[in-house]
Amino acid sequence: MPSATTPGAHQERRERKRIPVRLLLAVSCGLEGARQAVLRDASETGISFFCDAAIPAGSPIEFSVQVPPDVAEIEKILVRGKGTVVRSEEQPSGRVLVAAITEKYELEE
Repeated sequence: MPSATTPGAHQERRERKRIPVRLLLAVSCGLEGARQAVLRDASETGISFFCDAAIPAGSPIEFSVQVPPDVAEIEKILVRGKGTVVRSEEQPSGRVLVAAITEKYELEE
């Protein structure tokens, strides 16, 4: 197992374990309108998602996602939140993986 000092070793930076989930996500950044993205995973303190363009680290974002009943285990809910991007990484597929700290979120039934 590589140590944290091994070159190229991935160091876990998350405070909480994220749950893998694939849902459509609407993300707004600054004056730009909402763009479609695909949620990759989420926790109480952060999310990561795939989108078509990088969002610079430090950028504030707003997001919303419809969570269907089969995922929420209750009736359908809408999650709205705000956060700050911590990194954007271009993927071999051409999409961009964005990770953000969630600063606030609310659930609406």
